[in-house]
Amino acid sequence: MVAVMRTEEGVFGTNALCRHMAWPLHWGGKIKDGCLRCPLHQSSYHPADGSINEWSPFPLFPWYGKMLGKLRKPSSLKTYDVREIDGYVEIDMKS
Repeated sequence: MVAVMRTEEGVFGTNALCRHMAWPLHWGGKIKDGCLRCPLHQSSYHPADGSINEWSPFPLFPWYGKMLGKLRKPSSLKTYDVREIDGYVEIDMKS
């Protein structure tokens, strides 16, 4: 699955599952402060390169977020080259 999103910087494509607990990012994921945020434990990623902004901060219970964050090693989202032409979005699945 690929998540395609539009930010002020352009159109981006990333893996559609959060790297923390494999939650589908399209089930409530949001772009906030320029980053894609997972709705489950609030891990966030930079859409342009998939790098981690925050790993499982879970602000409601930060101690719980730190504990859950240790279940998996932090890792970036895979990104895909995406372009928009005449209102259509093209994704290069080889990138």
